[in-house]
Amino acid sequence: MLDRHIERIASELSLDRRAVGAVSELLDGGATLPFIARYRKEATGDLDEVAIGRIRDSLNRSRLMDERRIAIIRSLA
Repeated sequence: MLDRHIERIASELSLDRRAVGAVSELLDGGATLPFIARYRKEATGDLDEVAIGRIRDSLNRSRLMDERRIAIIRSLA
């Protein structure tokens, strides 16, 4: 499911899919937004803190929607 989210976010924000995937992996690994923006420019294609923040927010919304969708399906079953 994560690949689907990465594709959608990259399309919505007009960003490179690899950069969005790299930001996702770094965030999942515990890296902070300022750390990613300053020290992982090679992985993110020089994305700034604003773009990384938008990716983070979109990923969080997508994950919350997935959790909600699963809860609704379970309640219906």
